[in-house]
Amino acid sequence: MAIEGYYKSDDPPAPYVYGEIYLPDLHLRGDIEFLVDSGADATSLMPPDLDQIGVDLMRVRGTHRRVGGVGGEARYKRTRAVLRFRDHDAFGHFQEFEIDIHLMAGSEGQQLPSLLGRDILNECECTLDGVRERVAIRRLTGEG
Repeated sequence: MAIEGYYKSDDPPAPYVYGEIYLPDLHLRGDIEFLVDSGADATSLMPPDLDQIGVDLMRVRGTHRRVGGVGGEARYKRTRAVLRFRDHDAFGHFQEFEIDIHLMAGSEGQQLPSLLGRDILNECECTLDGVRERVAIRRLTGEG
C-alpha cells in the first residue's frame, strides 16, 4: 500500500507526512512531521524537531559538515536513524527506512520544517496531488 500524507496550508500549500524516528546512537525517539522535498539530497531534522526529541548536537560524534542549497549554506552532523511510516493498508503495517540523517545546526528563531529527502524518495513512487490535496508514497525497493 502507501504512506499517506497531507497538504499543509503553507503559501503555497506543501506536502507533508508524519513519521516515527529512532536515533540508535543517541537512544532518542519521537514523532516528526516531514516536508516532502524532492530537491533535498538527504532527509534532515531541523532545529525545532531536534529540540523536541532532545538532541544536543554538541553530544553527537563527528564534526560539522557544510551543505549548500537554495537557502544558502548550512551546517549539519550525521547520525544513523530508523524512520517508520504507517502504511495505510488493512493490516496497519509500517514502512521502515534505515538512513544516515542530517541533524541541522540552526540560527536562533529558525522555524524550518524537517525534510524527507531523495535518500528515501528515490526508493519510492510518489503522488503529490495538490488539487485533491493527496500525498501517497509507495515504496518500490528494499522492503522495510
